[in-house]
Amino acid sequence: MKHEDRHEILQRLIDATQAGKLVWQDEDEHGWHTAKLGGSEIIFRQLFFEATNQIGADPAMFEFIMPGMSAKFALGTKGADLLFQLLGAAFPEKWLSRETDYAARFLDENLNP
Repeated sequence: MKHEDRHEILQRLIDATQAGKLVWQDEDEHGWHTAKLGGSEIIFRQLFFEATNQIGADPAMFEFIMPGMSAKFALGTKGADLLFQLLGAAFPEKWLSRETDYAARFLDENLNP
């Protein structure tokens, strides 16, 4: 499957979520976001990598699984951007504009004292 095909699948999931045709369950104890469709599950989660010389872990990629498609998308790629859009469509109160709002406030407060 080509990257463009994967991106099209993710866009269809975003569209279905925004239309209310696909309902997602928020993270389980293992970090999976889950939706049921046609008797099967569609699941994805962020993967975190931890360096041995620092405390904590940062998200590095998404892992995505559904019937006919299994993929990993590194942060900064179009696939990861689409999965962030999917999170925003599924859980708007939790995911929409969170990081960019903070970044904009930070710049406003520090560049325009």
